[in-house]
Amino acid sequence: MKKIILRSLLIFIILLLTAVVLYINYLAPGITGYAAKNLASGVFVAGRTQASLEKEELNFFPVYYSRNNIDYENKIVTSRLFLLWKAKAVYNEGLGCTLVKGFSEEEVEALDYPSFPIPADNPDTIPWPAGDLLSDTVPSGISVQELNDMLDLVFEDTVAYKGTFAITVVYKDQIVAERFRSDLSSENRFLSWSMAKSFTNAMAGAMVKEGMVDIHSPVNREEWADDDRRNITLDNLMTMTSGLDFLEQYSTVRLTGTTTMLLKNGDMGDYAADYKLLAKPDSIWYYSSGSSNIVQDYLRTVIGNDDEYLAYPQKALFSKTGMRSVVWEPDASGTFVGSSYL
Repeated sequence: MKKIILRSLLIFIILLLTAVVLYINYLAPGITGYAAKNLASGVFVAGRTQASLEKEELNFFPVYYSRNNIDYENKIVTSRLFLLWKAKAVYNEGLGCTLVKGFSEEEVEALDYPSFPIPADNPDTIPWPAGDLLSDTVPSGISVQELNDMLDLVFEDTVAYKGTFAITVVYKDQIVAERFRSDLSSENRFLSWSMAKSFTNAMAGAMVKEGMVDIHSPVNREEWADDDRRNITLDNLMTMTSGLDFLEQYSTVRLTGTTTMLLKNGDMGDYAADYKLLAKPDSIWYYSSGSSNIVQDYLRTVIGNDDEYLAYPQKALFSKTGMRSVVWEPDASGTFVGSSYL
């Protein structure tokens, strides 16, 4: 009887350990990928320190189990989990940081930001918002004391993920107040996350103005030709009415459609496009990061030249709006991450 109990206990322990290892193996790409990508962008694009990023952005379960190494010379971040799993993120000048997934490290390192003429104007001599010159007075009717009291209140909460990094107050097309956390300044960049979706749509809008795309025409992806997805238009994707069954959820204990796309796939547009229809196009609205990345994939195809594609946001959007320091990061395939990484 004792032998049977011991044997059963041993089998149970083996099965339990196997299940734990399989679960970690399933979750590890998300853990290491999140750590590597956000640490790399935080250090090499945003200009922050490893210590501050690990204390704030990476200090949550289970990401805080990652062990991160920064190669400052080659600008590569490697994040490991229990020495068995790892992820790398590579910095490319002008393109920020890209997670090495689905493509080799050499292919990711080969992503190249094209050189093109930059306006020779001096932003310090051009009034904001087109330039960086700020007025030394505030419009009448504004209480500077009340404004400063409000800024003090905003910065009181310093809890990670809840604290304020920076705030800018605009009134009548003029910056009337601006403040940064003590360790940050206007020289730092700040991650857009989902604000990138608005820039993706703005990029599409610029291409509409140039007669390059028609938002009401189907995007004509080859893998959609034989089912109802062939009816999905650019407008459906931009307004998140495509009907694709892309699950927009986030979790620390499992990989969702969104985290799988961002942390395990080198071609995010292709990944999102693989989803089947949940409903007919234009029949339901469902928030979808996947849709924005399909849009970027489509815009890249329309432009047809990678150098022109990578330069397009700067030429058509950022240089015209005074956004001189913007970095839009691509996935490993070279397509801008239209949902998140600006």
